[in-house]
Amino acid sequence: TAALGGLPAFTASAAPVRPTADTPQAAATAADQLWWQAPGDEHSLIEQGLPVGNGRLGALASNDPGRELLFVTDATLWTGGLNDTLDADGQFPYGRADFGSLTLLARLTVDIPDHDLSAVTGYRRTLDLDRAVVTTSYVHAGITYRRQLFASRPDDAIVLHFTQNGAGRYTGTVTLVGSHGEKLTGAESFGAS
Repeated sequence: TAALGGLPAFTASAAPVRPTADTPQAAATAADQLWWQAPGDEHSLIEQGLPVGNGRLGALASNDPGRELLFVTDATLWTGGLNDTLDADGQFPYGRADFGSLTLLARLTVDIPDHDLSAVTGYRRTLDLDRAVVTTSYVHAGITYRRQLFASRPDDAIVLHFTQNGAGRYTGTVTLVGSHGEKLTGAESFGAS
């Protein structure tokens, strides 16, 4: 598991009630989903990334099959404060100094060899607005691969869940790099079939 040290502790809460394995989830309708046929570009991720968050932690995801990139932030990195003063025209001022900004906590990358966008077919990324889940799916070498991204408030975590349908394997490297001089306390390679 990769983690950054030095973050303030999140206030503990009671264990959440989790659905049992046989509890059916409501099927999402087309009206509940936004979808794209291309991943977000790393250099335009603020506009093209798909968001997840739990109130404290948040992330924007590129959903690239070969190199998933997450920009991760934490509510403690907000630089602004309360702004309840209107300008003479009745509008809030819109400068960065007026509202503040949210700075990047870390970049998480998941590199998966041979899964470049040019090597896959049927690519699709979806933001399910009802369930707050980002899903990426594609076919590589005849195997359907899928990853889901969501944020859990009770667990204070952002979760990436990888699956495949068939005999393929997910193998790769996960890298977590802090943007404020944090020390990396773990890095992992993974492999699953």
